[in-house]
Amino acid sequence: MLRRHEVSVVRFGPSQLDQDQYFLMRAFPSVERRAEQLSGFYGSEEWRERFDEPVGGLIESYHTIVLPASTELIAAASG
Repeated sequence: MLRRHEVSVVRFGPSQLDQDQYFLMRAFPSVERRAEQLSGFYGSEEWRERFDEPVGGLIESYHTIVLPASTELIAAASG
């Protein structure tokens, strides 16, 4: 589903500090494109009807950090 919305997932998995926490690292070509892609993803009928409630119910809190990164850094993080 993320691929269909052109969202590039760099890495994901449980936190190394707390196994009850999880991370999702994504890469976007720009802050503006990030907003467009995430709006399309989370605003899609598929997300709203199938995933919003069940996934949202599992999330107690979340943090978003936006950092500039080079292609090389993203490739290294994907490894």
